[in-house]
Order: sequence, then C-alpha cells, then structure tokens
Amino acid sequence: MPIPIHVVGLALAGKTLLSNKKNSRTSLTRKRRISRPRPQPRLMRRQRPSGPNLLQKLMSNISSSITKITQKPTKENYQSIVQGFLPENAKLLTPKYPLGASQIQFADLDGDSQNEMIASYALNNETTTLILKKQNESWNELTRITNNDSNTMHYIGFADIMNEGKKQLLLSSTKSKASPILEIYSLDNAAANKMIDLNYSRFEVLDQSQNGEIRPARLAVWNEAETGEYDIKVLHWNGEELAPAAVPADYYHRNVIPYFAQKAKQTPGNLNHWYNLTKSLINAGAYRDASAAIELGLYINQNSPSKEKLASLKEEIENK
Repeated sequence: MPIPIHVVGLALAGKTLLSNKKNSRTSLTRKRRISRPRPQPRLMRRQRPSGPNLLQKLMSNISSSITKITQKPTKENYQSIVQGFLPENAKLLTPKYPLGASQIQFADLDGDSQNEMIASYALNNETTTLILKKQNESWNELTRITNNDSNTMHYIGFADIMNEGKKQLLLSSTKSKASPILEIYSLDNAAANKMIDLNYSRFEVLDQSQNGEIRPARLAVWNEAETGEYDIKVLHWNGEELAPAAVPADYYHRNVIPYFAQKAKQTPGNLNHWYNLTKSLINAGAYRDASAAIELGLYINQNSPSKEKLASLKEEIENK
C-alpha cells in the first residue's frame, strides 16, 4: 500500500530535524572541546608583586638597619694616640714582666667600667707612666706618674686589691742591675695615689676568685737575703693597708716547692737551694719530704762549711 505523501514529508522533515539536532550537538561538543575558559575580569584578578620588585622593596626598607649591623667600628691607632702625648725624644717602654706584655695596656682603674689606656716612656733617666681616658670620643690625659731614678720598666700590671670594683696599678721601674721596687697606686678623682712600695726579688698576684665570687687579690712577695735564704710573705688588704697574712700551704705546694726543687736539681752543689727547699717543705707541712731533702742535701754537700745551717732544720722538724 503506498504511503501518503504528507506522511513521507513528515518523516523526511523529522529525519532532517534529527540530523540537524545531532549535528548541532556534535558541533557544540566540538566547540566545548576546543573552547578555552574565558579570562576573569581584571577587577577579579589578584595582583601579586613580582619577585625582584618585592625583594628590592624589602631590601630598601631594611638597608639602613643592615648597614648599622654590618658596619665595623673604626679601629683606633693607639700607638699614634699615645705618641701625641709624649715629650720630644721620649721612648716608649716595653715592660720586662709579665712576659709578653705590650707597650700599651688597658684596665679599668676608676671603676666606671671603661678601660683607661696606660703606657710608660723613658726620658732623661726618668720613667713616666701615662694614664689616658676616652671622653667625648677623644682621649685625654688623666695623670702621669714619674720615677726620677729609673730608666727601665720591670713590671706593669693590674689587680683588684682593695675590692672596690676597680683595679689598682702595679708599677716597677728600675735602673740596670738594681733591685726593683714595686709601687701600687689607686686612681681616685683622676689622681694616682700611692698605696705602698715594696722591695722584692720575686712577686706574684694571687687571684682569690672562686665559684664566680670575686674576692680581693693578694700579693706573694719573695725577698732574698744576702745569705741566699728567701723570706716569703703574702700580703692582703685589711681595710686600711696591705698587711701580712698566713701563707697558705697550697701556695707552697703549687709555687714555692717546685721552684726550689728545680733550683736544687740544676745546681745541687748550692747548699742554699737545699735549705730553701727544705724550709718550704716544712712550711707546707711535708715533714717527711723535708727530712729526706736534708739528708740528700747534706750528702751532696758534705764538705760544705755551711752545712750546719741545713742540719739545723732537723730540730725544727722534730719540734713540729
């Protein structure tokens, strides 16, 4: 049976529509596949500073702080500063002791937590110690200490002897081959006041600081008699003056006995070394070792006319 024409037309139209719809979907699908997301409006985009610009800005903000931190302080030419205070033809001196001491030294002598500059010079058979202080970015002279009868510096040192939160100045100047004299000064109101002067053959500064506790320093002073015997005293500040104190046994063990033992070993034929060694052993309470030192010293020096001096220490040991 033949199909009516209008029905055929509708079918063809439907097929066409379906075909167009399919092609349309395919076209849309292709478009969606190849389409790219649209950029957001500029107002919606977040502005981020670029790396170099950000770093430059940060460095600009902190450059002054970095400069202050990294800038090194100007190093002062202390030698030139001291030379500006010396008289013409004066010669800067290097102390013989302590070993390794320099011509220019620093210490807080007035207790203000700021170091003074100390240097000594020789001129016309005199030694002068110059004390300078930095005030308002410039160095000024506080005082000078002159010794009219010396031309060399034997010792320059510092120690808190009076326990006042500052250090005292220890000076020793002498002429060649003369016995040195130790002078101790306290700096008060920009003036150097002499506390004491001491004859010595040897001396040591004993620091009593223990477990973080600061105590006044003491001085161990050795004096050699013409007979070769040594007298050893320890001096401490009693509030008014430097006065003798008991010599602690550990000082003999640590400092005195090794010194005289080395002397006796180097020159065993010198009876004085055995005497001083025995005496220091007695003072340290080492009586058995003292008796042995007497026997050995007498054996080595049995022909010495002064051996009785060493033998006399036997009685002292018995009495101990």
